[in-house]
Formats: sequence, structure tokens, C-alpha cells
Amino acid sequence: MIKRFLAVLFALGLIAVFSIPAAAVDVKFSGYYSVWGFHDDNHNLGDGDDESPSNDFYSQRLRLNTIFQVTDGLRLTTACDIMEKMWGTERQRHFAVGPKGGDVDLPEDESNIDFDKVYVSFDVPFGTFHVGYMPDNQYGTVFGDDIYTNLGIIRYIGTTGPWTYCAYITKKEELDANSDESDADEDWYTAFVNYNWDSGEAGLLYRYINDATMSDDGTPGPPDEGHKIQGHLLTPYAKATFGPVYVEGQIYYAFGDDALEWEESGPGREDVDLDSLTAYIMARVDLQQFYVGAQFAYAQGDDDPYDDEENGYLGTGTRYNPCLILGNWEFNHWTGPTGTANGDEFGVGSQMYNVLFYQVFAGIKPIEKLDIKVSAAYAEPDEEVRGNDDEYGSEFDITATYKIYDNLSYMVGFGYLCAGDYFEGRDDDRGDTDDNYLVMNKLTLTF
Repeated sequence: MIKRFLAVLFALGLIAVFSIPAAAVDVKFSGYYSVWGFHDDNHNLGDGDDESPSNDFYSQRLRLNTIFQVTDGLRLTTACDIMEKMWGTERQRHFAVGPKGGDVDLPEDESNIDFDKVYVSFDVPFGTFHVGYMPDNQYGTVFGDDIYTNLGIIRYIGTTGPWTYCAYITKKEELDANSDESDADEDWYTAFVNYNWDSGEAGLLYRYINDATMSDDGTPGPPDEGHKIQGHLLTPYAKATFGPVYVEGQIYYAFGDDALEWEESGPGREDVDLDSLTAYIMARVDLQQFYVGAQFAYAQGDDDPYDDEENGYLGTGTRYNPCLILGNWEFNHWTGPTGTANGDEFGVGSQMYNVLFYQVFAGIKPIEKLDIKVSAAYAEPDEEVRGNDDEYGSEFDITATYKIYDNLSYMVGFGYLCAGDYFEGRDDDRGDTDDNYLVMNKLTLTF
């Protein structure tokens, strides 16, 4: 009897708590819900008996952003992905969950509702502080940006006229609990300055990377041989409009000490210098109902992974998706890397590395709600690695996007990849390749 009384009393207490007016908190929701449909023919680019069966599937994602406005100048921001999955499968994630990929299954509850960020923001007389888990590796243009890089950050941002300035500390990885070294973790220290004017913007970001996750007892191999990465990253960007012409570009340059990397042969290790470059430029001309443009992307390759210089450190980023197939994170996110028949897939973790990428595109908007776009692209390695040939291939895409409502759009697309000789594999193990095509459609609700 007493247990029942306490249970009823507890239930009444919960009702009372949740019935308290929350007028002091203003809650705002935003985000999107997307459903994809794919027909993917010969994803591994194999030929004959090595050709992969076609993939036909639907997938979805609900991205929900929530802002709790507690009072003027104080708010809490959260974001989560809800029921991100292929239709008809268990509640598990996708193929590429990080910058280096990996086929990882998550627990059912975690993959059904997966929180990516939560942070508090509070205004002070000289700017704003943000503290918590929030996006990192997103700056300037989409080139070089990552989709799922949400990390623990303490950030300050301020503005003075057209200038915006920011400084923050990022905890990339914490290994103190798993290592005898108290500093066996990875921290980033970042600052940037942006300038805005009527027809454009420009900025410069600097980052210091202190990676001690493989220092001393935290690294495999001989004892007392620390392996630390102490690197620097510089990335300027600019966006500008000149009449009907829009231009944007960005450069990433990483340099520093990628110390004590294992040599290819022998038990010893050697000092390695970090020296890596990526670059991007895109120009588009808008002519009323028509538009034309071109873009170029570059990610430096490394012709010898075992020399004293690391050149292939940087990629093009997972938010940079210029094609439907090549280097498209949203596609490879569900299917895994393209071109695995002979063991030499394109890119790593669904972004492009070691690449010279060229594309021209054109579009027409016959009516206000319809946008039809065609593009042709060509990609080749910057450096020949391990005897692979020097051509990734060419891709031809066509998409049509129609706005059913202002917040609801439907896109259909067709992409055809003419596979290059790179995917035939190494000189001593060369196989045949065949082309790949993709038919897709996508329904997106934004709110």
C-alpha cells in the first residue's frame, strides 16, 4: 500500500513539474528531413566477374536543430540526427563515420537518435562565448570542411564594424585515462579574422595542432620514443561578386613537425616534416535564366609515403561535393568508397586526396521553381603512387530540382563515371575496370 502511495505521489510530482509554465524560455526549431532513392550500377568499377551487383535502396535523415533562448544574451543550442538509416535495415549507421571512414555499427538507441552538438552561448560586453560540443573544421567556403566534426570547444567571437575576430580551443582527443602520459591528447588552438564588404567577404584562419596521442607509452613500438605532431594550418579565403560574376576560393596550407614516423623497413623511425597544400577556386556567371561556371580543386599528393616529408595530409573535405559520384560524401556515406574492385578506391573517408579536379557546369531556370544543371568533370592524381596510372576518370552529371513548396524540393539526377586506369590497380596486380552510373532522387523538407 505504501509503495502504491509513493508511486502515485511521485507521478503527481512529475505532473506538477512538467506543468510549470516555461514562459521564460523561448524554443526555436530548425533543420531538414531528406529522403534519398538510389540506383547504383557497378559501384566497385569491376569488369566481368568482378563487376559488383547494382545497389537499389532508400535512405533518410532528420536533422533537428534546437535553440533554447533562456534570456536575452543566453541560449543553449543542440542538434541531433534522428532515424538516419537505410529503409528496411536495422538502426545502424552508414559506411563512412569519420575522416578516415570505417564500417561501424552503433547501438540501436544511439543510431536512432544521435546528438552531434550541444553548447551554451552567452553575450558579454565585448563579444560572445560558446562552450560545448559544436562544429569545427568549417570555415570560409565549403571546400575543406567536414560534415561530422563536432568537438569540445571553448570559443570567443567578437565584431567591430566590418571585422569579425575569433579565438578558440578545441579538445580533439583525450587519452589521459588510457596512457601513462598525462599529456597524451590532441588539442587545437585556433584564431581567425574576417572582413565583410557590400559585395564580398574575406578571412584568414590560423591553427596550431598539438597531437601527443602517440607520445611515449601511448604509442606502439620501442619504449621511450615519443611521436608527436606539432603542426600549423593557414587557410585564407575570399568571396566576391562583380556584376553578374561570382568568384570564391580558398587555400589550406599545413606545415610543421610530424615527428618520428615509422620507416618502411627496419625497426627505427625518422623525423618527418609536415608540408601539405590544397586549393580551390570557383567562378559562376549569372545571366538571368542561365548560368555557367567552372571550378578547380587541388589536393597535394605524396609520391613517397616513407620519405622525410608528409605531403598528402590534407583533403578536399566532406562538405565539398562537386559531382554525384566522384568525391560525393552524401553518396559514399551510404555505399562506401567507389572503385574497390582492384583495391584502389577513390579518396579516403568519402573525400578526395591527391587530386587535380576540373569541372565546367551550366544551368537553366526555365521557370522560377525549376533548376536544371549539367556538368562535366575530369580528375587525375597529383602524384603517381605505387605504380597506379594517372587518371581517375571523367564524370558527366545532370540534375533537375523543382520546388514543390518554398520549403519542399524534389531533385532527380543522373551521373555517369568513365572510370580511369587508376582503378585498374598496381602494376604488378592489374585488373580490368568498367564504368559506373547512378540514378538518384531526393526529397528535402527544410524548416
